[in-house]
Amino acid sequence: MTKKSSAEKEIDIFDLQSIEGVGKATEEKLNSAGITSVLDLAAATPRELVELGISPEKAEELCLKARLLLIESGFLDREFVPATEVLERRKSMQRLTTGSRALDAMLGGGVETQAITELIGEFGSGKTQVCHTLCVMAQLPREQGGLEGS
Repeated sequence: MTKKSSAEKEIDIFDLQSIEGVGKATEEKLNSAGITSVLDLAAATPRELVELGISPEKAEELCLKARLLLIESGFLDREFVPATEVLERRKSMQRLTTGSRALDAMLGGGVETQAITELIGEFGSGKTQVCHTLCVMAQLPREQGGLEGS
């Protein structure tokens, strides 16, 4: 698969040698570990590359160049987000009670903040009522199950 970069040169996202600094010897080391494409390299960690005998500086540089190449080529929409960053975001999420213990239990403790929750059901099943309740609950102090919203 080829895409054109901002410099309008053809980039083969499967060819490791399309990354500056990857020659035949480096490509063979990467292939021995199952890293056969730019996408594989972008998903690899520098530590994995160091274990293959690549210097720490070059390992970090190669991973970064692979990610940037995929972003430039339009193959990835945005930069790679490490799992530690995702974990920190998840830790900052809060749960808002719906006012119903049974519904909160089904939702794993309430409705998550920083997420989309979809309510579906028949006419008159209470979807709007749940939404109105959540609006009020978000304004309440924490000791009453709210999020101290304004």
